[in-house]
Amino acid sequence: MAEPRKDEDGPPKEEWTTVGVVTKNCAVIRFKSGQWTETGPDVHGCYTYESKETNSELSARAVGENGFEGFRSTKKGSKVHVCGSILHIPDDGFEELKK
Repeated sequence: MAEPRKDEDGPPKEEWTTVGVVTKNCAVIRFKSGQWTETGPDVHGCYTYESKETNSELSARAVGENGFEGFRSTKKGSKVHVCGSILHIPDDGFEELKK
């Protein structure tokens, strides 16, 4: 069997894991009241918000944008992170709300 191809700057492709994260530089972030728990700040000054239930909602307005973009957790315990004005939303556990 042939050795897996190794790219110049990483492990063999078979060992790679894809992690999807949406990041937004936000002017405003809103968490629907009663649906989230907040912890933090951590040593970096970041906060973590965990959904208390499936379908917990949040909305964010990115810097330079006029409207809000909505997201909903697809499972209880889904987490987002906020560091300064940067919102980090993992692909796993969230879906974008349609406008």
